[in-house]
Amino acid sequence: MIDIVEPKNKKLIWRGSAQAELKRKETPEQSEQGIREAVQKVLASFPPDKTKQKSK
Repeated sequence: MIDIVEPKNKKLIWRGSAQAELKRKETPEQSEQGIREAVQKVLASFPPDKTKQKSK
């Protein structure tokens, strides 16, 4: 889970999440690469599209 908060008032302005299972047979480097890829995918939707937010 990744939270983006407003620094002045600590208000949550965006949250992204992903879920995956790490495999025991992976090396630490492989696990880290999988985590990096997941973070990139989550952050691909940041910043949020303001036109979609208004319609909610």
